[in-house]
Amino acid sequence: MFKKIVGKIRKPKFNFAKLSSQDKVNHLSDKAIGLFDHMKKTYSELDDINNQLEQVIEEEDQKVIQIVRNREKAKEEIQMNKKVQEKLVDFIR
Repeated sequence: MFKKIVGKIRKPKFNFAKLSSQDKVNHLSDKAIGLFDHMKKTYSELDDINNQLEQVIEEEDQKVIQIVRNREKAKEEIQMNKKVQEKLVDFIR
């Protein structure tokens, strides 16, 4: 019973062999155009993906720059602290 219902709802199978030559040409032409549309869509989507990847690279570059700045600042702080320690040694001894 279920198979009969599904069979009636299901699209009939496309029979390319029963088409006339003109219909075959039209069908194949439409199919080719569909492929080009698909390629255009793929090209556009790849462009969007590349833009997003460029953003990721930029974000990561900014993180690296911030890390380098933080490291440099920490090294400067260490040097300042060592100088202060040298000055305080005289008062401690």
